[in-house]
Amino acid sequence: MNRSEIKDLTRSEIIDSLSARLSLSRKDAKTILENFLEIVMTGLENGETIVLNKLGALTVNLSPARPGRNPRTGRPAAVPAKRRVTFKINPSLRADMDHGHDPAKSDQSPDGLDLANEKAHGAKAQVLDTDRASEKGESR
Repeated sequence: MNRSEIKDLTRSEIIDSLSARLSLSRKDAKTILENFLEIVMTGLENGETIVLNKLGALTVNLSPARPGRNPRTGRPAAVPAKRRVTFKINPSLRADMDHGHDPAKSDQSPDGLDLANEKAHGAKAQVLDTDRASEKGESR
């Protein structure tokens, strides 16, 4: 999938989604989103790591000063130290994305098995990936 096929989720669309899911006015949903973003930005400005379970973590890293080169003139130039924000995706979200799992269908495993019955009975859901096992020549 190339970048031109990917649709961006805009701030306005997030506000609309919050409004619909939480039965709030658009104004209240906007206030919630703005407050959330302000908390995250303030935390990052203070050098804190922001951990969002099921999504990932935003971390502030220091890039040290280093020698560089002016691309226009080719002359050496100093690149100053700066703080950069990096994002590390949650491993289970990465696996879901890599295997085409639809997180909106929480009662489905990555292989399409119905887990609602196991969840309802409190049993620990185990997904046997028979397709991958058979590809590797393993038996389960």
